[in-house]
Amino acid sequence: METSLSLKLQQPTNALDYVSVLHVVSLYCHIVDRAMQAGDTPDVSDLFHPEAEFTNSFQSETFKGRDAVTQWYRTYLGKRKGYFRYTRHKIYTPCIEVNGDTAVSSCHFDADSLDFGGVVRRMSGRYDDVLQRHNGTWLIRKRHIDIHYIPNAEQAAPFHGWR
Repeated sequence: METSLSLKLQQPTNALDYVSVLHVVSLYCHIVDRAMQAGDTPDVSDLFHPEAEFTNSFQSETFKGRDAVTQWYRTYLGKRKGYFRYTRHKIYTPCIEVNGDTAVSSCHFDADSLDFGGVVRRMSGRYDDVLQRHNGTWLIRKRHIDIHYIPNAEQAAPFHGWR
């Protein structure tokens, strides 16, 4: 399964597939944002393939299978349940290549929110995804979240996980 973009100019072979993949990546942001705004843990299970794999830049573990990925969200983001207001993900510069029933997507993101102490929290990074059509629906087969930095008032600092 191809996991990297060719980064060459090409027209989407199927515009509907391109838009469908972009919709899944965008929908992820809205699901996470609305759940966290409501003080809930995001349920992203409908977006992930049954055999999904999930990694990130601040943990060494690979989470395999939809249930393991969903549990990561429950555990990791559940620690912040009810902590944030006005959470907003914004994805930028999506590069999507569709090849049959597999698509590769890479996009930058910024996420910001207001914590209940009144502090604006921000982070920036990139989502690298492989999506696969499953029973006619595009789902995330592999996702790597690379958090580049979380700026504070003094400086931007490398992200090494929440403490």
